Amino acid sequence: MMPSLRLVLLPALTLCLGGAGGYWLGKRHASPAPGSASSPAAAGTLRPPQLAGGEKQNAGPVSTAPVTPSGDPVSDFRKILRMRDPASRQTSLDALLASIPIAELPLFLSNLEKNLGDLDADDPGAQMAALSAFEVISLHITNRDPEAYLNSSLLDKEHRNSGMADKVLQLWANRDLTGALGYYETKLRTGDKDIAKGASSVLAREYVKMDPEGAFRWITQLPETDRAEANHDAFQTLSHMKPVKAAELLVDVKELPNREEIAGALAKGWAPTEPEKALKWAAGLPADLSPDAVSAAVGVWAGKDFDKALAAVNALPDKTRDSAWQGLATNADPAELPALANLLQSQPEGEGRADGASSLASRWAAADEAAASAWVASLPAGLTHDHAAGGLAGSLLEKDPAAALDWTSAISKDESRAAHLDENLAKWFEKDPVAARTWVNQSPRLTDPDRQRLIIRTGR
Repeated sequence: MMPSLRLVLLPALTLCLGGAGGYWLGKRHASPAPGSASSPAAAGTLRPPQLAGGEKQNAGPVSTAPVTPSGDPVSDFRKILRMRDPASRQTSLDALLASIPIAELPLFLSNLEKNLGDLDADDPGAQMAALSAFEVISLHITNRDPEAYLNSSLLDKEHRNSGMADKVLQLWANRDLTGALGYYETKLRTGDKDIAKGASSVLAREYVKMDPEGAFRWITQLPETDRAEANHDAFQTLSHMKPVKAAELLVDVKELPNREEIAGALAKGWAPTEPEKALKWAAGLPADLSPDAVSAAVGVWAGKDFDKALAAVNALPDKTRDSAWQGLATNADPAELPALANLLQSQPEGEGRADGASSLASRWAAADEAAASAWVASLPAGLTHDHAAGGLAGSLLEKDPAAALDWTSAISKDESRAAHLDENLAKWFEKDPVAARTWVNQSPRLTDPDRQRLIIRTGR
């Protein structure tokens, strides 16, 4: 059974098909892939793809008769979706859209949302046609008069939340960046703050595809409240398209939330093609950005060629090497884990070594629980042991919760042990409260304070 068509159509209206940047009221999603119908490769008049769908299995004869606008656009649209001939469906939809005044299109889209829930929910052809139709609508608006549509959509507060405004602005910027930026400056920047913030992010995503340096200069001129989100969205887009260029610009863009995560994402995107350069770049970043990037670059490299990645890690300075262990441990083959465990244990104590031990113990337990448990048990008390015990416990929790809680109890630091015990016991208690309570009451591994706290949390 196919899902309700309303569930298919509402996301299509909301997301505007294929990743236009998201609502102006706060929601975001991915940008279109380069070379797609809505990428910078499209110039001048945007051309819609052939209207797909409509071919239902065991359907009756193919209908080629066009639908003439009747004055009831929603009813006409329903008829168009049921047409079986793509060319006739395209012609009919073009005629329908042309018959609707541009100022009335926001209301038309809103009415579609409300009135298409019962349309052939079992007909995948109609669903495909509906999704393609909304893409065609956004292109029609952009080619016809995007400014007039946006003016109407913004004035019509009740109906502007369909997401089509985002799509139109994105396509407009794709075709005529100067015109779209001018519209933002004259009509949006000084208006509703939420709309202006969302629109600036849409434009930043399109601008950065064409001129990265110019885009980030433009972002510096945005209102202070809008710059962080615009920078974030622009970097996400650029990191997918041109990770090397994004890497060059990262250090200079200060107003950027989650810079550490973005550094890691850039290294991960760069490393598949140039792992040595990606790691060198990551290692040379400022101290606040380098750890995530080094771990990501090493992890990708280790997945392709573990020996070369390990050799590169050994050549890193001590402080930088500390960040690489997690990437190695996460991507090592099971046969390489014992040797990596010995190497990791020979390193100075530190957060990077401890994080690597957690990943290694978790990965090793999935392949050889006994060997992983013996290794964790052999570690001296301290940060690395606690992280390794936590990683081992996390790996065992699903199949052997009692063993997982035993290892959690072995964490030496009180605050960390208490937090992990609470979290892991809660997961076990949700599935088997009787067994969880029994363990709390009888386990010889619990300290008295831990037992009393857990008894209160679970009840006797």
